[in-house]
Amino acid sequence: MDGSGFILFGIFWAGVNSLVGYAIGKRKNDVAWYVILSILLGPIGWLIAAVSPGNLRKCPFCSEEIKPDAKVCRYCRRDLPPPAPDEIKKGRKIALLVGAAFIVLIFLILTVNVGIGLWLIARHETKNPNLTLLEKEMPEIAKSIERAAPLAPTPNALGVTEITIPAETGKLDSVADKVVAIVSELGGSVTKGIPDAGRLSMLVDVPGNRELEFRAAIAPIGGSNPQPTIPGSAEKKSFVVQIVEGSSASHSP
Repeated sequence: MDGSGFILFGIFWAGVNSLVGYAIGKRKNDVAWYVILSILLGPIGWLIAAVSPGNLRKCPFCSEEIKPDAKVCRYCRRDLPPPAPDEIKKGRKIALLVGAAFIVLIFLILTVNVGIGLWLIARHETKNPNLTLLEKEMPEIAKSIERAAPLAPTPNALGVTEITIPAETGKLDSVADKVVAIVSELGGSVTKGIPDAGRLSMLVDVPGNRELEFRAAIAPIGGSNPQPTIPGSAEKKSFVVQIVEGSSASHSP
């Protein structure tokens, strides 16, 4: 339901409940209170309004309900004593108590229903034959995963070669910029990572027929000579270039 749907539903809700609250409130001599109650609680508010005494009092002579400030009973036509000071507020207090009782009752019913539902689900799962079968098969599944782990493809198996280039402390970005310049000159592309713990990773793609040129160009950066490789027939060659701070890092082809 989109925003306009919620608005239309709110208008419909307020309109219907206002009419019902007005009808009940007119009989109970407290229109505003029962309109508000009906809008807030809907049908529950209707029930509360129906069972509450409202803003009325009983005639002490004929026991009919009359307005609290009436001086003559409309039914028995007898003069009435003045109402007690708190008698006018008595109806609203009773309505609040009844409303609270309804809300607590509904909460208890929902809680019991949810609890029973969860219990039934748990009971069903404990008796599920597939659960027992899965528990029996778990050791075999774990062994299969262990046997499959050594078969995971390495970067070279995926056609990606890893190259490590040493760099002086604080020179990661400088060395990375040199690699970016070399790749651009060779017509390749590079994705530069973020320096982390003295290491910066770069994903480099160069044309397959320019792999040797790329290796030869980055060799002086790492301070070692490139090892020749047989050019591949692929349209491009991918490298993961790791730039590592510290003199102990070595250049690996």
